[in-house]
Amino acid sequence: MRDSEKYRGPALNNEHKGIRRLLKKIEFAHHHAVRRRSLRGGKPFNIWLLGTKPLNLSSALTETWINSNSRLFHAQTDPLKGRMDVIWVHSQDPLSHQDAEILRARIAAHREVAVINHPDRYNFYHSEKSFRELEQAGVPVPHEIGRGDEYEGLAVYKKSGVQAADKWLGPYAGPKSGYRAFSFIETKWADGFYRRFRIFYLCGWVRASKLFLGRDWNVALKSTEHLYYGFPLTEKMKKVANGVHKVSGLDYFALDLLVRESDGEAFCVDINVFPHVDSLASTQRAAKRLFRMHTFGAREALGMPEPDGIPAGEAFDTALSSWMKRSQGSQRRLDVTQSSAALSPPPELRSPRRRARG
Repeated sequence: MRDSEKYRGPALNNEHKGIRRLLKKIEFAHHHAVRRRSLRGGKPFNIWLLGTKPLNLSSALTETWINSNSRLFHAQTDPLKGRMDVIWVHSQDPLSHQDAEILRARIAAHREVAVINHPDRYNFYHSEKSFRELEQAGVPVPHEIGRGDEYEGLAVYKKSGVQAADKWLGPYAGPKSGYRAFSFIETKWADGFYRRFRIFYLCGWVRASKLFLGRDWNVALKSTEHLYYGFPLTEKMKKVANGVHKVSGLDYFALDLLVRESDGEAFCVDINVFPHVDSLASTQRAAKRLFRMHTFGAREALGMPEPDGIPAGEAFDTALSSWMKRSQGSQRRLDVTQSSAALSPPPELRSPRRRARG
């Protein structure tokens, strides 16, 4: 369930709908104002957030967060005039054949530009072979039960071909049309809670996001009893994220991990190439923010330090600048001296690390 659905409340009358439309216009005007300020800042590199649909909330929030926090990159959701350095495909998955062709045609006009999440790899998660490829590469995932497999035990059936798909748990009863079946991995901890760890991967940067605790095997927002912003990333979590990147060819995604308490093994159960990045309504209220926030800025808004002590904007710049150097498609190269100076925080931001809240 999306946060907007959970906090929707009673049905809106026409007057309330008019107020909501007005607030939405004000919010997008705020995004455009941040974009103009970023353009005036003369940042050295440009990112085009390329989608197939009119401006959506996830793209607007991503654009605003980059323009507010990056010291190297300016982002824009409509076609950039002049030079662009990175094309970041930013569209709801799975891509239809028509949408994929539209994106390929737009990218083909800029062959020298590096691309994050090329359309050729965008639908990896929705492929019938995706989890088998991950398993064969040594990435810990639930085993996808094939027609020829002899399997007895609990299985998770998940609707195929859609994001945020319905799923249920029960004894394996053979293949079912329109659904994929996976072996069930027991990850309940001694305290009686299941845990779902959400992490982000972006061009080599692995970032801890949220930790959901619930008593239902399918820990989701609607069944969460405790929510934590941030947790220590383990080497096993990082290994899973890097493994998904290598197998999928994707440079940006969010992962949902289940972690077994006995040995700390992390299992990837969901890959989101276009994850919801708007922070929860409860977080927005706690931070006393008028506009919705990108999840990368939630901890700062709540007065919490990053688990690794590195500001998210600085980590973003480091990851993308390094990725641009590695990318074969980009002909432009960063000036190391310029980048190092730009990545050094100004004196007013150099403060001792604060202790994380308990």
